Amino acid sequence: MEERRLHFRVGLMVVASLLIAAILAVFFGEIPVFQRTYLLWIRFPQAPGVTADTPVRKSGILIGRVVRHEFADDGSVIVTARIYKDVVLKQNEVCQVRGSLLGDAVLEFVPSPDPQKPNLPIDPNQLQEGIVAEDPQKLVTDFRAEFKRAVDSLETTGKKIGDIVARVDQFLTENKPEIQEMVSIARQNLTLSKTTFENLNKMLGDEQSREQLARTIRQLPDLVGKTHQAMAQLESMLREVRSFTGPLGQRGPELTARLEASLTKLDATLDQLHLFAQALNNNTGTLGQLVHNRELYDRLNRTIGNLEEVSERLRPIVEDARIFSDKVARHPGILVRDAVRPQAGFKGVPGMSPEDLLPYQISPPPTNRPGLLAPLFQPR
Repeated sequence: MEERRLHFRVGLMVVASLLIAAILAVFFGEIPVFQRTYLLWIRFPQAPGVTADTPVRKSGILIGRVVRHEFADDGSVIVTARIYKDVVLKQNEVCQVRGSLLGDAVLEFVPSPDPQKPNLPIDPNQLQEGIVAEDPQKLVTDFRAEFKRAVDSLETTGKKIGDIVARVDQFLTENKPEIQEMVSIARQNLTLSKTTFENLNKMLGDEQSREQLARTIRQLPDLVGKTHQAMAQLESMLREVRSFTGPLGQRGPELTARLEASLTKLDATLDQLHLFAQALNNNTGTLGQLVHNRELYDRLNRTIGNLEEVSERLRPIVEDARIFSDKVARHPGILVRDAVRPQAGFKGVPGMSPEDLLPYQISPPPTNRPGLLAPLFQPR
């Protein structure tokens, strides 16, 4: 009797618990007992974490649950969801699978990325296309990898900064005198700049200086105008020079050819002068013997001296012949007279004084006169 009563109480407790759980589930909306629903088929490339009773939401509100999921022929996943009857889904909305860090998944209708989709209700009997959001765990893994790389980069940067600081410290230690000198020079420059600004302030503070500066500024436009005029004149001169050099530029090839021909002739002349200099410096040649042989030089000098002496001796004879020819030209009958009556010559004509004969005297030839080529063939 007691055992049956105990079993009755346990069974009553179980029924009451189930009843209370059902009432709570109905109140919290987790089990749609009194709600009408319709089935919706959605295809996903993959469905990570999707199981039976996975919630389906729209704008964060529960609108149904997953009934089952199965593979399609192409390897995709077709999820069957039970949606509340009063929920209207639009064509410009798309269902995406979104996972959580704990591995749970949820199907949520979000606005479609295609703006061309119309804002019309969907056909529940038509297969809908879904998308898969980024896996938070993958994002965390990627973030961990990126964070690790960032930490490594930061560590490397810290080491490089440490090296740079050490080098700067070493540089400052090794070049401390130069740095102090630079600081001293900078201090002097600052002092000089301060003095300059003070002098400038004093100069600008003077009324007369300000008037002169204002006068200079007023004269600046005239100076600029004169500068423009000078530039215009310079431009005109350049145009004239261009008009002068234009024909030269047009005849450039001809002038270049002539210059090249002149240079060729000059090169040939220089080559001939070089050959002449070589022949002159050659002791075995004729010119070399004439320049370097002392005996030949002396002979040539004596020969020229002899020629000069002979020419001086021939000079009176030539003069007498000139006088004779002059007399004959003036008095042709003298030849007949002298042939009939011979007389003394011009050098001993009776009745003529020495003064009368001065025009016919010939100066004696110079003696010991150097040769004409002496300045050219001086001994070295």
